[in-house]
Amino acid sequence: MEEMEAVATNQNAPIANYGVFKFRDIKHFESYYNQMNKLYDDNAVQFEQLKLANIGVETVQYKFDNQKFRTFEEMYKPFLADPIMMNIVNEHLEFQIGEILLTIVTNELILISEVKDSRIQSEIRQLEKGSAFNHLEIPRGTYLVTDRKMEDILGPWGETEYNFSIEDYNADTRMSCAEQEVSSVWDWKEINGQAISFRTSAYYSGPITVEEAHCFSYAKFESTGWPFPAGTYWFKSNTARLSSHIFANRRNNEDCSFNGLPDDKKDVCKNCSESRARLVSWGKYAHRTGDVTSNFLKAWETANGSSNSMTAGHTLKFD
Repeated sequence: MEEMEAVATNQNAPIANYGVFKFRDIKHFESYYNQMNKLYDDNAVQFEQLKLANIGVETVQYKFDNQKFRTFEEMYKPFLADPIMMNIVNEHLEFQIGEILLTIVTNELILISEVKDSRIQSEIRQLEKGSAFNHLEIPRGTYLVTDRKMEDILGPWGETEYNFSIEDYNADTRMSCAEQEVSSVWDWKEINGQAISFRTSAYYSGPITVEEAHCFSYAKFESTGWPFPAGTYWFKSNTARLSSHIFANRRNNEDCSFNGLPDDKKDVCKNCSESRARLVSWGKYAHRTGDVTSNFLKAWETANGSSNSMTAGHTLKFD
């Protein structure tokens, strides 16, 4: 089986290689990531068009977008905060650079191995990811790296010296003003057959600091047996009004002093099923608990023509 071109409309895109997106080298990955990251903020329509063109790989985002579920407990809720990486990694959180397989195991840590070792790949897939990840369980022949510097993500197979220490990494993240990537879980609120799923994140995208509020509108539908088994399901559904509002204070790493004034951004859409508001600031800044908060609102009309709404929000906790 030969590698298949993944995105005919985007010459910078990776190829689909046995269910994993493959990039030629770090420069190719960085170029594609930066292109999609810019489109995410500047041209949502084009971003969606290019995202949907990524055939050949079931990405985390594709799985999230195309799910149906009976209860919130059944909902697929990925921990991955970076929306660009959600559109790159497959359902096993994998992507490929050259002949190196990279698996995202937390929002900050990546486990790397050689693509040719299918046994190790199988072992990595069995590991707990996200908050349950345990670095003591990683297989021999694999290496942990962080996503903080692009030039370091290939570890011992890269051009820089591999000197990652999990002890030093853990010590850094426990500092009172550490650079931490923190995300709430995908949360849920429902009223009379209407619901929203919402998440708040603070993460780093290359050399920039990002805070984001993101929500989806859902409605409950009854299936009589086709195309799904009979029962009641939640599906994404347009609503009269949907909004996301993100608030952020950023701090200097050295002394925890505030860097500039508080910032916020609000997105409001009508007759839509998705709303997202993202703040982007050049430079890597720190946060403390209470520095990043969000508000969400969904409004809809009932069958008898009356109006109804629900609100929700988060306050991110930083160690």
